[in-house]
Amino acid sequence: MPSTLTLAEHFHLSHIAASDRLGPPKDSAGSGVRPKVFLMTNTLEVGGSERQFATLVESLNRERLEVHPACLRRIGGLAERVGEIPEFSPGGRLLGVQAQRMQWAMVRRMRGEGITVAHAFDFYTNLMLIPAARMAGIPVIGSHRQ
Repeated sequence: MPSTLTLAEHFHLSHIAASDRLGPPKDSAGSGVRPKVFLMTNTLEVGGSERQFATLVESLNRERLEVHPACLRRIGGLAERVGEIPEFSPGGRLLGVQAQRMQWAMVRRMRGEGITVAHAFDFYTNLMLIPAARMAGIPVIGSHRQ
């Protein structure tokens, strides 16, 4: 069965391929700097988006990128595959107080870790991560697969 890439995955892979040709990015002092990528999925259930998330987390070049995976709920069969990752559970409502607390927790984490770009993998993470990344002043890619 042929594999199709989403626009965001194509962007990630194109950027990585370009960085492989150009070498690691350099800061103004000339030392190597790895961009920090925050990737978020809803759950770790065995589904299409979740498998793509796990595959991307596993396959991104760690010499070129610092990968920070996270999820809204750490449940499902892919949990072992991606390891222990942070959970930002919004509780039962995406517009509730718990969800707002988790968005602010994401803002603090992304700022604290110096995240360069964030990528939401599905509908619910779009609703949680996109506003948090914007509050943190970080470019964000939103995806929706169906």
